[in-house]
Amino acid sequence: MKYNAISLPDKLCQLQTRFLYSTTLAEALGISRRTLLNWRQKLESIPAKYRLDIDVLYCRHFLIPEWDVPKQNFDVFLLPDSMPHNEALFLPFLRRLSYGTIEIETDMAKADFDNIIDGKKLFRNMDRQTFHEGFNAFMTHKQLLF
Repeated sequence: MKYNAISLPDKLCQLQTRFLYSTTLAEALGISRRTLLNWRQKLESIPAKYRLDIDVLYCRHFLIPEWDVPKQNFDVFLLPDSMPHNEALFLPFLRRLSYGTIEIETDMAKADFDNIIDGKKLFRNMDRQTFHEGFNAFMTHKQLLF
């Protein structure tokens, strides 16, 4: 099943079956409930960023579970140019990539790495070199991908 062959109203309707209330769907998209109602009436008012967020949410709930079935063949297609700018899609990947790199080099704990990235400050039990290694690995990967 190709997610880009499904219309936006159909994706919203299917997502609504997954999320019991429109407030929970709106919360998952990071918008207000009223905005969701407005979008259903006027689809052209949905900004490109939120169209991509709808696609990501749809794929997370409907396509990825299908992909977990072993021994499947998938068609290869290029992602749109606007995809890498969606932090909801690429930030978790970027964090795992950066942490994997720094873990191999320094044996840093995941909690310490998360504190460096989320807090962006030097912690009492951490020396400057360790902090800069973790932060620079994350920022280097971010600059390369974005």
